[in-house]
Amino acid sequence: MRNVDKLIKTLLIAVLSASPIATGASDQQEDVIEDRNVEVLQLVPPIYPPEAHSLGVEGVVVVKVKIDAEGNVAEAVALSGNRWLTPYCARNAKKWHFLPNNLRAAILVYDFRIKGYCHDNTELGDSVFHAPNFTTVVGCSMIPVH
Repeated sequence: MRNVDKLIKTLLIAVLSASPIATGASDQQEDVIEDRNVEVLQLVPPIYPPEAHSLGVEGVVVVKVKIDAEGNVAEAVALSGNRWLTPYCARNAKKWHFLPNNLRAAILVYDFRIKGYCHDNTELGDSVFHAPNFTTVVGCSMIPVH
């Protein structure tokens, strides 16, 4: 529950800091990518990046994608996240396919968490997609070898 509260607080701060009230820009509202305008048609399920997994790195990564007229990702840029996770998420997002929207953009949120123990110390966990744009990637802790 503590991780969920931290995630919600982080996302709320990001949303508020980008809001027209916080920035003083009233025309910025036009660039808001509403969840109702994001529809993923196809995705490549992410895995835990091996380096991040072995270091026990957890965290949330936010990626903004630019979508072409056919719904392919033309560009993916990580807006925030841990340096061990952001390059992987940007590469993964480039493999997704969307229903084009009027802004030709989408925001993707990846949440990486390590829970439980691996069976053979090589598992990189599993991912679950939550429409419209949120993916949870769960890894496992390494079993201590004695």
